[in-house]
Formats: sequence, C-alpha cells, structure tokens
Amino acid sequence: MFHKIGMRLRFLTLIAISVLLLSGCTTKKASERKQRAAYAAGRQHATLEATERPSAIESGESVVTFSGAVDHKSIPWREGLSLANAIVEAGHNSRRNPRKIFVHRRELVFEVPAWRLLQGDDFLVEAGDHIELRR
Repeated sequence: MFHKIGMRLRFLTLIAISVLLLSGCTTKKASERKQRAAYAAGRQHATLEATERPSAIESGESVVTFSGAVDHKSIPWREGLSLANAIVEAGHNSRRNPRKIFVHRRELVFEVPAWRLLQGDDFLVEAGDHIELRR
C-alpha cells in the first residue's frame, strides 16, 4: 500500500514539474535567439535612420547632425560654433557624460575624448558635420 502511495506521489510530482517547465520557462537557446533578433532589429533601425538622414550639402542647409543621447538630432550651424556648444545646443540628455565623441566630416572621422572637452580643449565644427556621442 505504501508502495502505491509513493508511486502516485512521484507521478504527481513529475506532472507538476512538467507543467511548471512547459508553462513559462524559456531555454537559454530561445532567450539568446530573442536577444539576437532584438539586436539585429536595432541595428537595422539605426542603419535606416542613418541612410534616411540627408547630408547638409544635399539638403542645401547649414546644419550639424547628431546621434546618441540628444534631444535635437540636428541644429543650425553658425560661424564660430564649437563642439562643446553644439552638444549643449543639441540638448545632451544623459545623466552621464559620453565616453567617446566622434565627429564625421566628409570622409574623415575624428575621435574626441570627452575628458578633453571637459578640460577646455575644444574645436570648431563645420556645416555638414555629424557628431556621434557614445557612452
């Protein structure tokens, strides 16, 4: 009699565990697959956003464009506009300072360490520059 109760208890325990496993748990492989899909979708969105953005030369405007943690993705360029002032005007909206700043100018890319701006080393941006802020 105890043997039958023990078997029933094991059987019910096995069913309960099976229901729990199948109801909401995901495997590591499925989780990684979802992460890869989300990453790919994000990269595709960023690529589309970058290709849709007209350059200042194409649009005939004098602007400086931004990517990263800013409120305004483009600001009007003016004579004497410095990199630090451009970032402030674009509305840097992160609590943390960017670690790296890249200035894309025509075919050239300049990396500007954020600490240099904080120490007062600044330079002028040109119409058509794209400034990328990375954390």
